[in-house]
Amino acid sequence: GMWVGLGIACILLAQPFTYFALGMAFLFAVVGRLISFVADRTFNIHCVVATVFEALSAYFPLRFAAQALGLIGE
Repeated sequence: GMWVGLGIACILLAQPFTYFALGMAFLFAVVGRLISFVADRTFNIHCVVATVFEALSAYFPLRFAAQALGLIGE
């Protein structure tokens, strides 16, 4: 529910900080998944694909927020 709620908030509010929050949430999900790889030894193709998807889902909102805030150029 958190992913859907943050995504809808980003669309409705259209503020850079909501996109930043969405990107950070996905980024911490990636960190948690990487810790899970080591702790649970669950290194399979499904987990790798999900990690790549979550990493991309973190990258794009964070890049948009950084551009909107003037931290990076286009």
